Amino acid sequence: MLKRIYFIFLVFISFSINTFAQGIDCDNADPFCAGGAGLVFPNSVGVPDSGPISCLSTSPNPAWFYLEIDQAGDLTFTIQQSTGGFDASGNPIGVGLDVDFVAWGPFSTPASCGLLQDCAPNCGSNTSDPNYPYGNVVDCSYDPSFVENMTILNASVGDVYLVLITNFSGVPGYISLTQTNEGQPGAGATDCSIVIQNQACQGETLTLDATTQNATNYQWFFDDGTGPVQILNGNFPTINATSTGTYNVTITLSNGTTDSYTEFHVLIHPNPDIPPVPDIELCDDNADGQMFFDLTQNEAIITQNEPNPNQYIIDYYASATDLTADNPILNPGNYQNTIIGQQTIFVLATDADTGCETETQFDIIVNPDPDVPATISDLELCDDDTDGIATFDLTDREGDIMVNQPTGTTYDVSYYASASDRTNGVPITSETAYPSTSATIYVLVEDTATSCTTDAQFDIVVNPLPNVAAPVPSIEECDDDSDGLMFFDLTENEPFLTQNAPTGTTYTVTYYSDAGHTTAITTPTNHQNNPANQQTIYVLVSDAATGCETSAEFEIIVNAQLPTTAPAPYELCDGDGDGQATFDLTTLDNQISTDPTYSYSYHATQADAQAGTPTVANNYTTGSTTIYVRVESSAVADCYNVVPAQLVVVPDPVVPTVPDLELCDDNTDGQETFDLTQNEPTIVQNEPAPGDYTVTYYASQNDLNNGNAITTPTAYTNTTPDQQTIYVVVEDSNTACTSQAQFDIIVNPIPAYNAPAPLIICDDGGGTGMAEFDLTDATTQITGNAPNLNVSYFETQLGAENNDPNDEIGPLYTNTTPYNQTVWVRVYDINTGCYAVDSMDLQVNDAPIANTPPPFIYCDDDNDGVGQFILTDLDDDINNDPNVTITYHQTQANADNDVIPLSSPFTNTVNTTQTIYVRVEAPGISCYTTIAITLQVEDSPQPVLAQDLEPLEACDANGNGSEVFDLTLMEADILANETNPSDFTVRYYTDAAYTQEITVPTAYTSNGMNQTIYVVVEGLNGCTGETSFELIVHPMPSYQHPQPLELCDVNNPGDEMEAFTLEDATLDITNGDNSLEVTYYATQADADAGTNPLTSPYT
Repeated sequence: MLKRIYFIFLVFISFSINTFAQGIDCDNADPFCAGGAGLVFPNSVGVPDSGPISCLSTSPNPAWFYLEIDQAGDLTFTIQQSTGGFDASGNPIGVGLDVDFVAWGPFSTPASCGLLQDCAPNCGSNTSDPNYPYGNVVDCSYDPSFVENMTILNASVGDVYLVLITNFSGVPGYISLTQTNEGQPGAGATDCSIVIQNQACQGETLTLDATTQNATNYQWFFDDGTGPVQILNGNFPTINATSTGTYNVTITLSNGTTDSYTEFHVLIHPNPDIPPVPDIELCDDNADGQMFFDLTQNEAIITQNEPNPNQYIIDYYASATDLTADNPILNPGNYQNTIIGQQTIFVLATDADTGCETETQFDIIVNPDPDVPATISDLELCDDDTDGIATFDLTDREGDIMVNQPTGTTYDVSYYASASDRTNGVPITSETAYPSTSATIYVLVEDTATSCTTDAQFDIVVNPLPNVAAPVPSIEECDDDSDGLMFFDLTENEPFLTQNAPTGTTYTVTYYSDAGHTTAITTPTNHQNNPANQQTIYVLVSDAATGCETSAEFEIIVNAQLPTTAPAPYELCDGDGDGQATFDLTTLDNQISTDPTYSYSYHATQADAQAGTPTVANNYTTGSTTIYVRVESSAVADCYNVVPAQLVVVPDPVVPTVPDLELCDDNTDGQETFDLTQNEPTIVQNEPAPGDYTVTYYASQNDLNNGNAITTPTAYTNTTPDQQTIYVVVEDSNTACTSQAQFDIIVNPIPAYNAPAPLIICDDGGGTGMAEFDLTDATTQITGNAPNLNVSYFETQLGAENNDPNDEIGPLYTNTTPYNQTVWVRVYDINTGCYAVDSMDLQVNDAPIANTPPPFIYCDDDNDGVGQFILTDLDDDINNDPNVTITYHQTQANADNDVIPLSSPFTNTVNTTQTIYVRVEAPGISCYTTIAITLQVEDSPQPVLAQDLEPLEACDANGNGSEVFDLTLMEADILANETNPSDFTVRYYTDAAYTQEITVPTAYTSNGMNQTIYVVVEGLNGCTGETSFELIVHPMPSYQHPQPLELCDVNNPGDEMEAFTLEDATLDITNGDNSLEVTYYATQADADAGTNPLTSPYT
């Protein structure tokens, strides 16, 4: 809004706000400081107006800044704006531009946009309002001048103030801000460190950019504190800065102006000075190439060149990639290397104040301990003199200890008699001739290059000689051919020879034919005696673990053989069809021999019999086979004979699975008479000579056990109703072997079904009482979905009884007797073959009436094509019979199937026009009629909402609080949403119930100074919409006539022309009422029309 002052005192009404909008500009405020040299920056243009803020009626082209107090006291600033910037003395170049501002504070941080307060409507520009601050608004001016003064009183160190500067004219230019009381007693100062944006670290280059539109020359000066020195002069809008100091540039514009300048403060910080960092080495304690390092132990070296070591932030990185990604090691005091053996650690030292950094690196090294095998074999000697002591050369194990060491490495090996000697560093001095009992030797291996060590140990063992029992028993065999020679298994004595071996110790036995142990027997498990009848065997027993040996000897002896007779074959019936029988083998003993000194054992194979194990049970269950009987005599030691015996299992008759016999129950008593012999051909079908077999039938298992056979198997009536098991015995007359079987005799009931319910359908519209029935619709009701039942339909009972195909009907059947007819149903059990016959009625009923109503109209409030229809409002139009049931459905299928009825009210699912379906169903007879109806959504007028309509306003010319309004002036605004406003009728009402219509809207006298007018808009389709607007009668502004503005004729004396600042009369006219806006005109006509306002200064 323009700053207008109407000389005829037109009133500007200011609306206050309670909250201040937090814009992105405030959240991104830039820092600034202002000393005696001032701050110059380009103004903002093209930025949207944020509306009234504090004393500012408008806030176009805002620029947000914040300052921080460095020295406590009062601060006064001059803010100027011009089109051409400012010369070296701070004077504006070009045309001055209206500049305005608001300042808030104090705050603790720049991030305080949410705390900004608004002082409107109580505050005005500081040129006319001496009462600042208002809350945290410390100063504000909306004066129409290009020079403003801003004051901050009693500022404290660290306080932050937020400042909004606006460019009222929107013309591009420059703004300067200068502290005018700098250095004066009681004056505060701003902290310029917050605006030193041009900082860099040693080795970096800063590019300073002073590019200015229409500039032709840039003269650059550098001041390192000793005074400014020119460094460049020419067309150099940018330069690279590498040194700390102040860079100033004087800019010459194309119009010849050369006193515009820009200043840059540059600070170059040194990087941390780091000397070379040594590697850290540890010995590997678990041979995995990894250890935990304290990386921080190098920090004293890293920071040794910095007087204040705490100034540096030291970060460690596991790789160059981690350094680049700034992914430091989180626990450098206890870091485990991730690269086996050796890893480079990258170090970044950062100056905590400047952020400048220096990189270095060092290695962490895991030196391997000497690689000594985890297990060193024992050093063992035999106790030849049984005193438990032997003399050892400990260095015999040095090759095993050093087997893994790489070529070229040097190690020292020391031996210790005990763990305490190892701890105390007391080694064995006589390591090549060390007398000892069995003991543990402790070993220390040291890498002479890295001083890393490994401990190990091995045992020295004095092994005892094998303890062999004596005397060793002889081994005897029976002579199989009376030549005195037999093959012996000498190892039979090994359990005796090794019985004294300690637990965990293994003795090995070697056999010899001579006492000097020079001729070894190479096949001790199959050795033939030499000489005949008896031989001495010589033995060496060795400890397999130690190799220590003891000698022994025993005799092998050949004895004579036992006489036996082979038994006859032993036969038994199978009995259960498994091809096996249980034989009592002891019945064979007396057939083999009657010698009382003999004993017998039974074996599955000849080899088992010869070995004497394993045996089979005396009651031996098996199929037909040959077993072997081992016969031994208590009179002849170690002599036996093996006799074969044949066992024969005679097969039982082979009887297949016997089928059940079934009959239908003709009198529902569960009993029928069966011919059991119907199954006899099946029972003996597997036999080559069926005549050799007899079949006997039994009524129960108990009868079979007691031999009570059925005497009349060809005419047997079951004694157990419905189902009974018959037991069968089949006997082979040649072998007397038998088999058993069984089958059931079953009396099946007639099918169980549901009595057929009448089939009822609606007349197809012919009115004849005839209709086509789908008879299968009755099947599920009759069978109850029983899978074993089949249903067929017949016109007569006789046809159903005989299953006459010529009488069968369906599945589609049209009744031949109008309205009611009886047909016959045959229900057949597919599992039993039994059936039942019953009757079923067919019934034809008339369908109910359904009238089709006209389209059902709904006026749509929001014109989205969707409305809520009260479907039940159509019931009486369709059928007013209270006994019928009316339901509504989205599809024809849903209506036909009477599923998914629609609820009422119903919201249409197809925009604007939708067809739905109505089902009218008569009670109790399953008859219905369906029709389609149309739902139509009509658009309603969309008058502009009340909150979006501007009020009709008038000035209270006669002071009575009422004015005459032409309400129809609002019609265009009310119908702004409609494409064809002429299609609508607008009516006006004084009440919200729309009962008091205004009959002459073109000349309506308002009821008071504020009144709401209620509006109804009706379309051609009869749909309506409502809105409202306000009538406002404004009181005339209160003002006073100003004193004349007078100036002396000093500019070209005599022409009576001077430049008047018209605004100097404003305060006199408004009497300080900031709600009034004053604009000045040259004529009464211009003022009445509000055209051609004068600008100030006005000559």
